[in-house]
Order: sequence, then structure tokens, then C-alpha cells
Amino acid sequence: MRPSSAVFAALFLGATLPCSAGAQLRQAGDRDPSGRILAKIIVTMIKPGEFGRPVAGLRFLVVAENGDRTATGTDDAGVANVWLNAGTYRFVTPDPVIFEGKAYTWDTVVPIRAGGPAIRLSDRNAVNVVRLPPPPASTNATRLPNPDERQGLWFNAGLGYGSMGCKDCDGRINGLSGGLALGGTVSPSFLAGVGATVWTKSKNSQTLTVATYDARVRYYPAALGGFFINGGIGFGSISSDLIFGVGDESGLGLVLGIGMDFRLSTSVSLTPFVNGVSVQTDNSNATVGQIGVGLTFQRTRGSGLLDF
Repeated sequence: MRPSSAVFAALFLGATLPCSAGAQLRQAGDRDPSGRILAKIIVTMIKPGEFGRPVAGLRFLVVAENGDRTATGTDDAGVANVWLNAGTYRFVTPDPVIFEGKAYTWDTVVPIRAGGPAIRLSDRNAVNVVRLPPPPASTNATRLPNPDERQGLWFNAGLGYGSMGCKDCDGRINGLSGGLALGGTVSPSFLAGVGATVWTKSKNSQTLTVATYDARVRYYPAALGGFFINGGIGFGSISSDLIFGVGDESGLGLVLGIGMDFRLSTSVSLTPFVNGVSVQTDNSNATVGQIGVGLTFQRTRGSGLLDF
């Protein structure tokens, strides 16, 4: 069983699906043409100070009064749906959920009737709670992974202010600065990809641009923390008709900086950053001090497929 986040998925689907489709969504207690009633089971583990964590992949046995059995299971949103005839049923979980060092199971009897509410299960109403010694003794139970672990592809876009200096400059020049980066997750602490940084200044129809196009890495000293060290090495360019004369210079580009991800959701973070950028060519050089803020998009283990 694993937690997943359906918050952004619900918002996305609610905004994009036609109203007619929304009208067809089934609710707990609805009847189908044959008279069966929809029993909806919602399983959420609750940690103080946090939103509930839906439990996906949890198996249920639904036992009728005459002994007939039906099997069902929760989806990525922690919801199981099963159509039943009106009556009283026993809902049993054969496998435990491991959460916060404890094993939880449920065995509850619920009357199913038209218009009835959803069946909500959580760690607060589990019938069996066993504190597990480390390491866990049960081989059938699946530990819930940490929902904040980074995984998969990531993308960052940022914009801010930069101060450029060079060997032929009379003082430093202030201008607009920004960058893009994207890549994949090597581990929860280490991201790798490619990136670009740009600083530019225009004056009297003349423009000076300093840019890098580089292999990029992010290192998070704390795997679940937001602080990171950012670095890149690759191609650098100075394009100028403002100081150096018309033409482009190219050479080595370096990026080194720090930043902090402030989580807005399970897949979006607000990311202020400070970078130092250096471009070295055969005939010139430029350094840029860059400060700004961006957005980082990356799935975590707690996010759903539609959370972007």
C-alpha cells in the first residue's frame, strides 16, 4: 500500500471535464438499474499537522450475511467502489497497513442502503493496531513510502536580477537575468540534467548578453529537505555590440549557486536562488551575480500522475 495525492488531480479534472461527464459521476449510496447500491470505501492515514495520506492497493473482503464474499481494493486515491444489494456487510482487510511504526487492520460491519454515506476508514478507527519492533516482523505488509521523496523528471524556470562585470567594463552593469533547467532524479538527494542561464542588458538599441548552456546538477544535503547546491559546466557565450564591439565570443561556462525549494504542493515548489555565473573566452570574460525566484516542477512519491 502506498499513499498518493489526489488534490491536484481532482482540481485538474474538475476544471477540464465537461459538465455532462461530471453529472455521471457515481456517489456513495447511488442505485444502478438493477437495484444494487454503490458502497464507497475511503481509506486515509492521518498524521498530526499534515493532510491525510490516501492508501492505495489495500485489499478488502466484503462478506454478506449469507456468507457470500466479494473482493475489492483501493485505487491511487485510496478509494474502493463495489456494487452491493441492500443489506448488512462485513468489510475486512486481510493485510495490514504499516504507518508510523504500527500495523493497522480493519474489520467492520456496515449496513448498505440507498443514499447511505461513504465508509471512511483511518488509523483512528482501525480495530487492530500493533506496534512493530524494528525491523518489522510481517512480510505481508507493505511499508508506506515517504510521500516527500523526489522522483522522476524535474523542470525549473526562474527569473530575477543580475549584476555583470568583465575585464573591459567600467564597473558592474545591472540587468535582467534568468534560467531554465530540466533533468531526472538520480536519488532523492541528487538531480542531474541540463540548464541555461542568461543575463542581458539593452541600451540605446545595443545589447549585451552573457549566457551558459551546461550540464547541471542539484545536490540536496538532506534528502527530504528543500535546501540545495546548484552547479553546472558547459558552453558559455558573450554576445555584445555594447562594450566589446559587434560579434560573439564563446568559451567555457560555469554556474555555481544555492537555492531553496518551498513546497506549494506535492509536485510544485517556489524556488528562490542565488547563482554565480562565469564565462571565459580567449579574448574576454564575464561574471554575473544572479538572484531571483523560480518554480520547480517535480513529482514526489505522494503525487499522482495528473499532479503536474
